[in-house]
Amino acid sequence: MKREVVIKLIILLSPAIAILTSILVGRYPINPFEAYVALFSKIAPHLVHSLSEVTKVIVIDYRLPRVLTAAIVGSALSVSGASLQSCLLYTSDAADELDGV
Repeated sequence: MKREVVIKLIILLSPAIAILTSILVGRYPINPFEAYVALFSKIAPHLVHSLSEVTKVIVIDYRLPRVLTAAIVGSALSVSGASLQSCLLYTSDAADELDGV
């Protein structure tokens, strides 16, 4: 029982870890605190003053849209794959000898 909970927790946290890693890793390395401050500066700019403009541009204008687009496209592909599997589950269109369905 405990092993199932750990596996489910890992599966649920994997996308969040991948998103955070994608925001932090790149040609211009950014530490987690700088990324957090850059994201928070967009929400409450009057509270954050000590961050370089280059870091804000990299995180907000380049990495965040790329990561969010990848997450949305990945989730759309998973939904379409699940719906295709459910449609072809009890039909003869999904026979074992067929490829490319």
